[in-house]
Amino acid sequence: MKKTNAKLTSITNRKDFPERERLLIYNAYILNGALSRPLYVCQSGIKKWRCPGWLSGPAIYDHYIIHYIIDGKGTYYCEDRQYKLRAGDLFLIRPYTEVKYRADTQDPYQYYWVGFSGTECLELLMRSGFSADNLVIHFDEMEKLISLLSCIADVRSDTPADQYCLVGYLYQVFSMLIRYEERPDRGSSKYYYDAVAYIRQNALRPELTVAEVADHIGIDRSHLYRIFQETGNNSVKDFITNVRLEKAKLMLVKSEQTIEFISYFTGFSNASHFAQVFRKHVGISPFQYRQKEKQKIWNKNG
Repeated sequence: MKKTNAKLTSITNRKDFPERERLLIYNAYILNGALSRPLYVCQSGIKKWRCPGWLSGPAIYDHYIIHYIIDGKGTYYCEDRQYKLRAGDLFLIRPYTEVKYRADTQDPYQYYWVGFSGTECLELLMRSGFSADNLVIHFDEMEKLISLLSCIADVRSDTPADQYCLVGYLYQVFSMLIRYEERPDRGSSKYYYDAVAYIRQNALRPELTVAEVADHIGIDRSHLYRIFQETGNNSVKDFITNVRLEKAKLMLVKSEQTIEFISYFTGFSNASHFAQVFRKHVGISPFQYRQKEKQKIWNKNG
């Protein structure tokens, strides 16, 4: 997805549409002192108003948002990736990430959504099957989930009592998703996303090994290798390298740290090894990448 001039979207700058009855409802909840809470709800809503090809965004939010497609189709765009959506899909918007999503021109989607934040969010999302590499999950038991999301959307005010009610419903949503994710027939998927989460949390440690990842999630290395080949189409070692390179590329552009420091910080054994791996995967040296990307920024802002 190309970069745009999208600014942080305020949850207070959108309005409800009573003339459409229950076809389009939007709730914004403002809670003082919410940043330190484990979980709180920022917004919720229902969109049953069908508009073929309708584009939402580009937008950037400071909290998480989950949309649940209850009918129709659409496409979700995030970080140069696109995801085809259908009924039963939930797609995740992460904080400070530019996104957009478009209704299908022939069969436009309908959905519920809930926006939330708090210190517990990341763990709840990972246990539900979401990750940086998996922003869309599927949930077949639609009636149960719609019932809870409807209860959330029915809370129209944001008193302290209402916020406790909202959080209670949201915990039930996550309980349902986690229970669904942990079914025995979803074992391989669960192992994969548990491994991905562990790697992302520990990839910058030079001593991280494939054996450690396998031990953490409770399977042997060969089984983990097969799961990554089937689910992610790459090896565990390559995935660890890719996570390290993602961080390294970000630091090369966003910081003035030396290449030697960046190589050490992102888990590579030394600068020479870092340069070798970087050139193999990116096609140019770290120094050339830094110059190229900073020139792009200069040209854009100049």
